[in-house]
Amino acid sequence: MKNLTIKEIDKKFSIPNVSPWDYTLVGLLVIDNEPSLGFKRMGGTAFYSGVQASALGLKTGIITKGNVEEIAALWENAFLDGDIPKDTKIEIWVEPSEHTTTFLCEGRGESRKQLVEKYSGPISHENIPKIGNLLHLGPVVQEIEPEVFESINYDNIVLGLQGFVRKFQGLGKEYSWETPKYFNKIIGNVSICGGHELEEECSRQIMKNIIDSEGSALVTHGKDPVEILTKTTRSKINTLEVSEVDDYGNGDIFSAGVAYGLLNYLSIEESVKIGCKVAAYALGKVGVSDLLTNHELQNR
Repeated sequence: MKNLTIKEIDKKFSIPNVSPWDYTLVGLLVIDNEPSLGFKRMGGTAFYSGVQASALGLKTGIITKGNVEEIAALWENAFLDGDIPKDTKIEIWVEPSEHTTTFLCEGRGESRKQLVEKYSGPISHENIPKIGNLLHLGPVVQEIEPEVFESINYDNIVLGLQGFVRKFQGLGKEYSWETPKYFNKIIGNVSICGGHELEEECSRQIMKNIIDSEGSALVTHGKDPVEILTKTTRSKINTLEVSEVDDYGNGDIFSAGVAYGLLNYLSIEESVKIGCKVAAYALGKVGVSDLLTNHELQNR
């Protein structure tokens, strides 16, 4: 795995204060246990967004928490089995834990149910670089500590809203939808969520915070246009028509495309268009072994 670096966070390897990456991604790498399909696979925003960001040529770093040996084996198998692009290049820093967060997945689409089989615990705020180009906070079940928001200083902060309002309720149970106690501390210039998530009051509260602080809220609606909400404007960007093959992680792939646009100093509207392009390309493929690259993007 010459293109993949996995480091255990300890006294030997401590996180630098200034991020060495274009795209700093924080969130749990998880294992999705799919008994109905007969296999396990990696999941979580950190996985899907990270692989797409790498395909777009961004220098990508992931900060996560879990069992270091287990995470390394999962990535190695993904490379060997061709489940991710062979030129994926990512640096992964793992805060060690006995377990890697694992979901038992039942059903598909809106009827999908996820029970927590194993949980690694929250990611320490001390292990997140304080300064950098773009920080993407993509939690799964509220694993981002509130102290993070007291010290970070990035040019762009992108929030995956879903994981901020999903709370771990114990092993063998589904997560609940709940506003984190520190919701009024959450900052960022872009928040991203699915339209169905706004049915929850907790999601609307955080989104309102972002808008009121002059940020942009992006709301996806599957094949329907993406909404861009700001304090003074409301607009829509059309998605691209494509025959859907596999929607796993598609919202996270969209988020990586938006981040690519922001890092290239594009407007939020143009960044959303890039997000729509990479998401549509991935939606028409099985898995994430073939993702849109920065070179291919120029021709679309």
